[in-house]
Amino acid sequence: MHKIRIEEIKLKDLKDFTKPLFNRSEAENILPISPQRVLAHAHNPSARPDDIVLLVAFIGTECIGYHGLLPGLLNHDDKASRVFWATTFYVSEAHRGQGIGKLLVEKIKALNVDFVVTGMTRAAEKTYLQSGLKTLGPMVFFQLQIKQRVGFKAFHRIQKSFLYRRWLHGQVEDFQEFRYNRIDQINRELKRSKTSARDAPTFYRDSEMVNWMLKYPWVLSRDTTTVPKENYHFAGVRDIFKYIALEIYSKRDNSYKGFLVFSISHKKEKTILKILDYHLSNSSDKKIFYGLSLRFAAHYLADRMDIPLEFQNSWETKFLQKFLIKKKKRSYVYHPASPASPLASLADNIDLNFCDGDTAFT
Repeated sequence: MHKIRIEEIKLKDLKDFTKPLFNRSEAENILPISPQRVLAHAHNPSARPDDIVLLVAFIGTECIGYHGLLPGLLNHDDKASRVFWATTFYVSEAHRGQGIGKLLVEKIKALNVDFVVTGMTRAAEKTYLQSGLKTLGPMVFFQLQIKQRVGFKAFHRIQKSFLYRRWLHGQVEDFQEFRYNRIDQINRELKRSKTSARDAPTFYRDSEMVNWMLKYPWVLSRDTTTVPKENYHFAGVRDIFKYIALEIYSKRDNSYKGFLVFSISHKKEKTILKILDYHLSNSSDKKIFYGLSLRFAAHYLADRMDIPLEFQNSWETKFLQKFLIKKKKRSYVYHPASPASPLASLADNIDLNFCDGDTAFT
């Protein structure tokens, strides 16, 4: 077996490291990261220049696998401690079964950082657990799915259109009570609703983090980019991928109601709407989010909607929707920097969120 070399790439060196890789032909090598992710990493408000953000496995000059890291924060006791999220984990098919994935994970463990993973494949989760990582969570959310019967695409579009029109019909009065503006950046402080009464630790996500995501997306829509096809395992371009950020106001007195951010993605012949970040001045106004999400889901004829746990009652009480909504669980695994690290001490009490890690980017 050829000798495997793993390089640890710091944030300050990421651009210089990847530049020659991007200049190679597609057949020469797999890419360990996409150009838009390099750009996003450079502007991460939680990152520092000396943070290691990418580990790359080489045989000679050939990239055979990689693992990304995303610096973030764990908020607890009115302070924040650092965590590193897994972002990408890939081993080329020709080199699987040789322990390269486990070697990459062991390298991360040796960094002595609080390391967390979510949104992983089952194969990746198996590797993490075999490497000694512990389970955390799971995080519970809901999915509304309008499934297509095989061979009936036209009927499926009609079915979706009918259902959304029916659901939106009940929102006419609500739409007369408020207005919304499309915005590029959030100008208000993000104060997320608690999923429990306790003041629990959370993985930190403020308005600055949301605006970073909005300005530096990891995935681009095919009609808005000229980025060529790349030999990169994780999608950098989809038929549709966009964030929609809305500020909401009362029509009656023009008072600020809150903001809502969601993503629209079309891949593998499915359109998915994900409710991401939000803030309401009054929690009783959740019906606003329900109506707006339905309006945009109807516009794009979404096949699936991912719904935060705290909004379930708005959906489950509606006719037909309760039969189309399913409870979902997303698993987490972690490795603490030490037995006394903040992540180790707080793991059993963390309130998990749909936007944890890199999940809102994809």
